[in-house]
This record gives sequence, C-alpha cells and structure tokens, in this order.
Amino acid sequence: MVAAAAQKFVVPKRQFVPAQFDPADWAQIQPLADQLMSLKISSAEELKRFLLDFSELTSVIDEYGSRKHIDKSCHTEDAGIERAFLHFIENIEPRVKPVADKLQRKFLEEIPELEKIRRRIDALTHRFELLQRRGQPRARHGL
Repeated sequence: MVAAAAQKFVVPKRQFVPAQFDPADWAQIQPLADQLMSLKISSAEELKRFLLDFSELTSVIDEYGSRKHIDKSCHTEDAGIERAFLHFIENIEPRVKPVADKLQRKFLEEIPELEKIRRRIDALTHRFELLQRRGQPRARHGL
C-alpha cells in the first residue's frame, strides 16, 4: 500500500528556483531573494506569481534544512554530514530568516489591495468598538 502511494506522488516542476539550485550556497539564494524584493506587484496575477515564487524558494530551502537535520540525526558519526548541517544552521538559516521576513512584509505592506482591505477592517473594528461601548452602560445597569 505504501509503495503504491509513493509511486503516485509526482514532484512538481519548479517554476522559479533553478533545478540545479544549491540551498547551501548563499550566492545562489541572494539573487532569487533580490528578484522577489524588486518585483513590482500591481495586479492579482503579479501577486499570485510573487506568492508562488516566494513559497517555492522557501520550500526548497526549508526542505534542504530538514533533510540535513534528518541526516545528522541518522548518521551521528559522520563528520561530513555534521559539517553540512552546521553550515546550514550557522551560515544559511540566519541569513534566510531576515530576507523571508522582508518578503513577508513586502506582501503585507506594499500591496494596494491589501491596504484597502486593512482600512475596511480598521473601520469595521472601530465601528464595532463604538457599538460595544454604547452597549456597556446598559449591561452594567441590567437594561
């Protein structure tokens, strides 16, 4: 049963991250992150592309880190595997986190459609708070 399920799974072809990409090499990560940061998002299609590309990049890097952790856990005596794991957690992961944060902020702060939604939510929240305040005296007095 497990073998049959494994045969049906097809790894999707990458659209943004090159097939020969090395997640242990910051010089290969940085240009892709820069490309995402410089992308102008002014339509739903551009937003979709940004999110797909960002997701693909972070997925490839996260998968690599997870595999290095598993390798280190399974092969505790292999110094080469340990070095690869330590390189990732000491040199790649600390550099990826702030870049991922910037890209997430780009998504949240620079997209006009989200700003419209944010303003609408703020207005509704303010209205709700006003209605709630008006109702509080009645609740205190049992009305």
